[in-house]
Amino acid sequence: MTGAGGLPTRLFGLFQGPHWTLLGHDVDDTSAPTPRPGLHLHTIGARGDLLDTGGWVQSAYGLTAEQWVLVRPDGYVAAVVDTAELAAVEAYLDTVGVRPLAVASPPAPESPVPESGTATPRTRREHRQVRTAAEERFATAQRELQDLSRQFQRDLRTVRRQGETKAIVARSNLAELAVQGITRLAAGLRTDRGDR
Repeated sequence: MTGAGGLPTRLFGLFQGPHWTLLGHDVDDTSAPTPRPGLHLHTIGARGDLLDTGGWVQSAYGLTAEQWVLVRPDGYVAAVVDTAELAAVEAYLDTVGVRPLAVASPPAPESPVPESGTATPRTRREHRQVRTAAEERFATAQRELQDLSRQFQRDLRTVRRQGETKAIVARSNLAELAVQGITRLAAGLRTDRGDR
């Protein structure tokens, strides 16, 4: 299998990580579902971003043209559907918490684009916007984690200084602090989804 620029690519590399993967076999880019954080989209074939030079993907998943395979983060196949059935996959992804971001429409160009020029495909731009939003959420989560770590270190110093009874209280406070941090993080993600 080859990727951009003819570089060899392995399916394992596409599936690696804590994300869902949706592979479209010989599909049109415009038929791809709405981009969403936690879902990597790849199209395979002459019209796609990957070429199945050895026919491995087609033979491994038994795919025909205009079919998609959804792979869970643990590497198991969740669904194989035709392009016409992608709405069911999107509904399923919503139920497991992989929801699309609302993407703001790009501003209207000030000067008309010449008909001979080609614009960037809409789905790729949306992928970039989704990636940027995910990177911002990740940076926020890292800051939250650093704050929790500092609080944990302070609690450990208190435990060492004040003994066993204080240790129990500190552990309780630490657990409460962790729950509050997770709740804030979840609320932030829900707010992000609500903004969409």
